[in-house]
Amino acid sequence: MKKLSYKEYMKLRETPFEELSKKDQELRLKDFKKRVGIGMKFIRGLMTGYIPKSVTDEFPDDDPLKEESETVRIMYNNRHNKGEA
Repeated sequence: MKKLSYKEYMKLRETPFEELSKKDQELRLKDFKKRVGIGMKFIRGLMTGYIPKSVTDEFPDDDPLKEESETVRIMYNNRHNKGEA
């Protein structure tokens, strides 16, 4: 299956699930699970005191959460680890 851009994912997300083709339902579900996984890794980082860059790198380049989570990651890691950016 192809990797979805943020724009493609949002288009699928705005369409009622039942109206999507079987292939698009699978794409939407797979990408949703991926996004939940990224969120869980991010929260795990908050709990352990360090958020690795690999977590924010998993977002598609066009996803607004990529820049926002990277900003939070840098600020959090600098505050808790005295200097990692």
